[in-house]
Amino acid sequence: MLAAAVYPIFGIDSLEAINIVGTLVFALALFVLLRLRFDPLASFIGVAAVLAWPDLRWAFLPLSDAWGLAMLTVAFLIAIRAMDSWSRGWLVAWIAAILVLSVTRELTPIPVLGAAAVAIVYRWREPAILAITGVLATLPAQFLFQGKSLNWGFAYAFSGNRIPTDTSWGFVIDHYWSALETGTRQSVDYLFAANPVYLESAWPLWPFTIPLFIGLIVMLAASSATPGDPYLPFIRGAFLGEVLILLIAPTFQDLRYEYPLLPMSAVGIALAVGLIRGWISGAGGDSGSARSVPSPPLRRRPDSAAVP
Repeated sequence: MLAAAVYPIFGIDSLEAINIVGTLVFALALFVLLRLRFDPLASFIGVAAVLAWPDLRWAFLPLSDAWGLAMLTVAFLIAIRAMDSWSRGWLVAWIAAILVLSVTRELTPIPVLGAAAVAIVYRWREPAILAITGVLATLPAQFLFQGKSLNWGFAYAFSGNRIPTDTSWGFVIDHYWSALETGTRQSVDYLFAANPVYLESAWPLWPFTIPLFIGLIVMLAASSATPGDPYLPFIRGAFLGEVLILLIAPTFQDLRYEYPLLPMSAVGIALAVGLIRGWISGAGGDSGSARSVPSPPLRRRPDSAAVP
């Protein structure tokens, strides 16, 4: 629809133009998401590390990756703001974001599980409401755009993206583990290839992936000094949602299924920047300039972060 609206301006390049806008929306939303807890330098480095990843070039092509990633990050941002300062307006914004995300790309389990994780960790009513309404907001897309059955989709993927001759669950179960092994091996080969196919670059992916991988480790290992902050539990719950999606769809797609890990890596990178600045200034001293997390204008906002 957006491409059709700008077709008189961009012509046959309308889809590419819309996806470029989607990538810009993702970058801006990610920066704002990081600024909820981190200073401008840490936020900028987190966004830059993500945008420097060469495989992100797929987001500029006429596919659903750019806007899927953008709406996923917007959903993260709205969820954190809703849990920081609950209001009916944020709830409506959350429902709208999940509704758009469910139409754009099937990534809705990621933010929904993020909200559910906060509800489980802190036993709060608000994130539980987000999780329930998030599930309900996905239903219109399921009814309006329902196509083939779920087992048909699995059989199609496990048959090399060809029309399957057998769509039974028995076929799916028999081929799942081989598809998981093949998809994992192809992803690793692609990651460490000297010149990855389709990237049109002489640079391998792994040097750019190392900071993202470190970011994920820091995000999973870090703990905030102030208990009761929903930020990290939400991101970790979203990480579990992404793992679930990767297990459900184990086929190799040029690491495009791993895109939702990018905002999570950015959070870890911003945390790492704050920790490094703290150690440089004197083992995480009291200097305000050394903290990656600013003074808390919102309730439950942490003053610092530490890796145990």
